[in-house]
Amino acid sequence: MEPSPAVGLNVYMPSIKFLIFYLFLIALTSCKDRTTDINSTSLPKSKSLTFTLADSLTKIKMTLPQNFDTLFKWTHNICGIPYYKLRIQDSTYPIHQEGGFIDTEIPKVKNQITFIQQSYSGQPEIPSNEIVAARHKQKVLDSDNDPQTFQTQFDTLIVDNQKIYSVFFNCQRFLKGKEYIQTLETEIYSKRGTIKVIIEQTQNRLPLNRTKFVNFWLDIIKSIRVDDGI
Repeated sequence: MEPSPAVGLNVYMPSIKFLIFYLFLIALTSCKDRTTDINSTSLPKSKSLTFTLADSLTKIKMTLPQNFDTLFKWTHNICGIPYYKLRIQDSTYPIHQEGGFIDTEIPKVKNQITFIQQSYSGQPEIPSNEIVAARHKQKVLDSDNDPQTFQTQFDTLIVDNQKIYSVFFNCQRFLKGKEYIQTLETEIYSKRGTIKVIIEQTQNRLPLNRTKFVNFWLDIIKSIRVDDGI
């Protein structure tokens, strides 16, 4: 595993789900002595990173937690379709490169950020802010109306440096007695196509500082700068 080489207008448009979620957290934290201390772990400091994605062409500059000290790249083939992945993570957590359509060896504990690209072909257009906002709205509707869809707990659109980011957050425990996983997803765009960004962090207990986690990673997302070399 190779260590990573060693960084406006800010408009938040929270959904009704977020407002309900935030009020719920306020209600929880009002029981101060019994609830807040067990999940009071502070989020790490950040550092500036510049790295090249798995396509060997697209460069990313951003800030990331200082404990994200391991970087690796691989190609994940699913039904003959290659997905180029780059992951940066805390080296104290298990390291794994997903493979195949169903991977049963994926670690249950994580603290990582993953960038996912599909094969580059032609000259894809970078979507306008209006298109990104429309896609975000449709994804929210799909989540609300499809019982088979993973229900979104928080979604928002953020604007920074004249770019808009569509962000979705969930905190789930899939099996009783197992870890909770917080997941934050967004997409960034280059002239080589869409890059999916997935942030994942697990905890043994239900994290009561979820708003802190979300705000920390929203600032990280806003730090992203893309150089696609075209």
